[in-house]
Amino acid sequence: MNNFEAWIGKKEVYHDVCNDKPIGMMQALLNQYGQPIDELPLLFHWLYFLPVVNQSELAEDGHPHKGSFLPPIPFPKRMWAGGRLKFHSPIRVNQQLRR
Repeated sequence: MNNFEAWIGKKEVYHDVCNDKPIGMMQALLNQYGQPIDELPLLFHWLYFLPVVNQSELAEDGHPHKGSFLPPIPFPKRMWAGGRLKFHSPIRVNQQLRR
């Protein structure tokens, strides 16, 4: 197998805005559309930082091709095995976000 040490510690930084369109769509799914909110409810953070990738740049698994952030490992499937999140303060509607 190749040496992938150069990939250890790589970081990506993304910016987004906590706009109300995704919030309204999630509220509609939960039959809560139109309820005013100032702070993002728990788990709504998953509505932001969604990658936009041309279809021609997707791998067979539906994710962007490996090699930019993820190393080009030969394994066929990708999984999210877990993680931890820590919010230092509430996320407010229309707030500039950085991940």
